Amino acid sequence: MRIATAHRLTTVTERTDATRVVNFSAGPAILPASVLMELQQALVDCDGQGLSILGLSHRAPLFDDIKASASDRLRRLLALPDSFDILFFPFGATLHFSALALNLLPEDGRAAYFQSGYWSEAATAEARRYGHIDVIPAPWARPEPEPGLLATDAAAGQAAHTAAGVAADQATDAADPSNRAAANSATTAAAADAKPSYAYAHYCDNETIDGVEWPVLPHLPEVRVPLVADMSSNLLTRPVDFTRFGLIYASAQKNLGSAGLSVVLVRKDLLGRARSATPSLLDYGFIAARHSNPNTAPVFAMLVLERVLAWCESEGGLPEMAVRADQRSRLLYDFFDQSSLYLSSVPAELRSRLNLPFSLRCAELTAPCLAQAQQAGLVQLAGHRSQGGLRASLYNAMPLSGVERLRDFLFEFERTHV
Repeated sequence: MRIATAHRLTTVTERTDATRVVNFSAGPAILPASVLMELQQALVDCDGQGLSILGLSHRAPLFDDIKASASDRLRRLLALPDSFDILFFPFGATLHFSALALNLLPEDGRAAYFQSGYWSEAATAEARRYGHIDVIPAPWARPEPEPGLLATDAAAGQAAHTAAGVAADQATDAADPSNRAAANSATTAAAADAKPSYAYAHYCDNETIDGVEWPVLPHLPEVRVPLVADMSSNLLTRPVDFTRFGLIYASAQKNLGSAGLSVVLVRKDLLGRARSATPSLLDYGFIAARHSNPNTAPVFAMLVLERVLAWCESEGGLPEMAVRADQRSRLLYDFFDQSSLYLSSVPAELRSRLNLPFSLRCAELTAPCLAQAQQAGLVQLAGHRSQGGLRASLYNAMPLSGVERLRDFLFEFERTHV
């Protein structure tokens, strides 16, 4: 392991914007510099207690205060109605692919799943373990099923491709780019022929790998069908109309904090529906009744969340985060569209504000571009293993100066290699 132990560790304050390494990872992602400084102190002495946050009990009054503050700040930032509960879990969003079905999908029930890319497919594959799933292709992601072939049957025929989202660590997870976001165009969101019998309809609001962000919400003609969203990569980047949702879940390591924590925002009337065999720690009703503290909680990750939410409030909240997200992404997309070397294959109307995959028209230059970017302090730009190329993730904590450094580097690389 290459961990610095023999020499003095550099502190956050000793680096300037020009010398600081810029982290473009899709997650775990960049954190605000001011939050890192607060966390440095908390690792040694949390809140003047003389105790490291790493040794703070999950039953300590201070942790209750941290958790309550995180919940209050999140509710204020999102303008979350009182009809919703906020739940915290000591794991990432992927486990909610199972927990969601166990909590909302009756054993003989049906759910609708919109398909827009890698993670929505992974969620669908996992949900199929627990019940009947009707697949609704987003218009840019899948061709229409053959005549006489149900969407569920068509999706079953794509099992090997869909399984890639679940078997993420297997060599067989290479996704077919032709089936993903690089299709021709989309004029509206997919229309769900949702039946009243659906327990819920699920979609992924922003696909981190495909670089697609839904321009409008999926259309549900049946208002009684709860809309469920995976917002792991774009929660807190713009206001949300919660009257349209039954449940939203998100992992923390992108815009909310550090890895090892996830958040569920659930309408209270949807609690208490878990199957009898659901493990207690996956039962949303059980977690709500125990105030998200049924066993040893991720104390440090909860502090990171609380500090990031405080930073977000101090910076102007979601309206300001939305403006910054547009500014950052527009800076790079405008550059790509004028470049003779770099290519963004996602149609303009679908482009994610947070995750920007791109490629080089001369593929042989990809490796040297990544190597030179690393030397310039621009790190974790390699594209996902299923797609290759490059990817820049621009979450809330990414300063505009970091994006400008990347643009300037890419410009100079193009000037010297084309």
